Amino acid sequence: MAGSGTHYSCGLGVVLALVTGWIVATLLGAPSGAWAHTLAVPLLVAIAGGKLAMALSGSGQGRPFDGAWATAYVGAGPWLGPASGLPSHPAQVYEGIGTLLIVVLLAVATTIGALRTMTGARLLVGLAGWAIVRTIVSTTWRDPVVSGPLPMGGIVAAVIAVGAIAGAVAVSAWLPRRVRAREEAARPVWPDPETRPPF
Repeated sequence: MAGSGTHYSCGLGVVLALVTGWIVATLLGAPSGAWAHTLAVPLLVAIAGGKLAMALSGSGQGRPFDGAWATAYVGAGPWLGPASGLPSHPAQVYEGIGTLLIVVLLAVATTIGALRTMTGARLLVGLAGWAIVRTIVSTTWRDPVVSGPLPMGGIVAAVIAVGAIAGAVAVSAWLPRRVRAREEAARPVWPDPETRPPF
């Protein structure tokens, strides 16, 4: 499996891409909340698809594992992961399936109205869900453990999850008030007929 540097950069890369997109949308005057709301599901589907595709190339295996669902890649390959022939946790499959489960949960939450408002909270909740899945899956990676059961990539994922949850709470509380204040400011103020001076 790739080293912890790859997992470290993968988690931060997703965050950096989202921050860059938000900055560009803000500079262009685009409705960043609506774009973020729309982006949530395609982003997670792309991440899940990438993880599942890794299974086809022998990349992203976890620690050696002798369970019934362990994966091992035999033959000439080309296999991208080191020691691909060693039966191991299919960590890439774990993360891919876990991420697709987050997509389903997002869809259900949106359908029942919990994440229907286009504040960007849906993207942050989806990001947090993916990061939580990634944190759990990181305990099966071959990367060196840094703290508790987590390697560095797992710690980064946990920090992303906490930040995304905090961001979702803040956006849900702050943005609707800001929108209402903007609507109030744009609403015309008509004088009260009883206090208006006569012609």
